[in-house]
Amino acid sequence: MEDVLMKKNDDSNNVVSTDASKQILGFEYQKLFAIKCCLDSKSGDIIYLECKGDIANSDTVYETKHHCDISHLTEANPEFWNTLMNLVKEHEKRIQYSRLILHTTSLINANSIFADWNIKSPTEKLSIIKLIRDKSYKTVKSYTDVIFSFNNSYQESILTDILSKFEIHSSQLNIYELYEQIKSKLYFVPEKYRDDLLKQLQGYVDARLIEDTNCWHIVYDAFEHDLQGYVRKYSNEKIPFPEEPTDIQYEKSQNYRFIDKLKEVDLDKEIPKALTDFLKGDIISIKLIEYGGPATHTAINNFEVDLCDKMRTTKRSHSLKLLQKQLSSNATLQSKELYYTCSNFEKMRIDGVQDIRRYYQHGKMHKIVDEGLFEWKFEEDMNE
Repeated sequence: MEDVLMKKNDDSNNVVSTDASKQILGFEYQKLFAIKCCLDSKSGDIIYLECKGDIANSDTVYETKHHCDISHLTEANPEFWNTLMNLVKEHEKRIQYSRLILHTTSLINANSIFADWNIKSPTEKLSIIKLIRDKSYKTVKSYTDVIFSFNNSYQESILTDILSKFEIHSSQLNIYELYEQIKSKLYFVPEKYRDDLLKQLQGYVDARLIEDTNCWHIVYDAFEHDLQGYVRKYSNEKIPFPEEPTDIQYEKSQNYRFIDKLKEVDLDKEIPKALTDFLKGDIISIKLIEYGGPATHTAINNFEVDLCDKMRTTKRSHSLKLLQKQLSSNATLQSKELYYTCSNFEKMRIDGVQDIRRYYQHGKMHKIVDEGLFEWKFEEDMNE
């Protein structure tokens, strides 16, 4: 996906996105477009990604070009020429398709040579590109050299056939607009859950690549079946447990009490996971309260109180073992055992919320320690 142009300024720190981030954004746009194609498809369809073009279905190949800034498709713009060159180079793979579409967020001015492109005849399109070729723009010469490199296996008639199928769909939605459009297509779940569902569908597209790296594709009937499974999660009377956060950011300058308490009992190796679970737990709690309001806030508080009570009861039980053995030197070992016992608690429930994930309970466990309500270390007198 070439020529992805996007400059993102953050007024607070004047950060400008790198070329890599622009390319990633363009790739995310392509995946969102694939989801849109899936939602618009019918039984028997297969949507291909990066196999027969950026996106392809049974009769159409799409080459997607994304820009967040305003961009114009001019006659010297490599975006058009690169797309046409790729169609020429791989014309044998495209021959069975009836439509070859440049799907771009770029604009076409009314006086542009590309205006009304889609209603022009193949012969007229050929005349247009020959006219531009003859102007000898440096930006397009490397493309036109390939496009017009006729030989025994590639004649002008093949180029004319490609042009007969080649359409330009300009002024398309950018990634943010496309994201909102797809959310509107998810009308069958409550609006407050649509972001969560769309994130699951993005993960679904990624999983299909892992499933078949040689031919990344989505079978519509399988997609429809799996989508119904996701939707059932949101049709339950209870609040669905949100998707697991993936963008966990931790500033090393931040200090957490629960980390110090893990170090006290020689559990340093548990810190990375503990920190991730702790941060995820906070994010999920905010999302759950967003879904359910004050009642869910109260339910989460009750969950934390119950978990804290269970941790304290378990610690008292472990403390008795130490007293019976009269071996206070085993306190650190017993602290570790206590930690793993609490980590293996059966999942508890939050009133009004569907089944939680285990990392959430672990995160709340560390929150309880962080708030000073519990610690893993046994005191020397064993009387906690």
